[in-house]
Amino acid sequence: MKIIPILTTAVKSLFRRPFTNRYPKKKAIMHPGYRGRHDYYIDKCIGCQACVRACPTKTIHWHEKTRKVTIDLDGCIFCGMCEEVCPVNAIKLKEVIEPATYKRGKNWKIKGKKLAEQGNP
Repeated sequence: MKIIPILTTAVKSLFRRPFTNRYPKKKAIMHPGYRGRHDYYIDKCIGCQACVRACPTKTIHWHEKTRKVTIDLDGCIFCGMCEEVCPVNAIKLKEVIEPATYKRGKNWKIKGKKLAEQGNP
């Protein structure tokens, strides 16, 4: 094994800029059409359940009691099928890449309400 090429590469990399961003101080720029966080507009939802049928991972659940849907984000693959089939645009995928927060009180919100308040049966 030749040590000289390894050392020259290591010394050169000391004077170059890093390949990665200093996240979270420097935010990433998302491409147009990026599918991130769901925005679910409860007032627009008509209960047609098209999003439930279209979801390939079955992570959108219809609740008969509340007549609304809940989205299990752990299993979601962010394919955008729910957004495409919704006839009243009640589900939108936003260009947001930060689903996690440092504080528990700032969890995902659905049009002003926390996801936990959306009637898990």
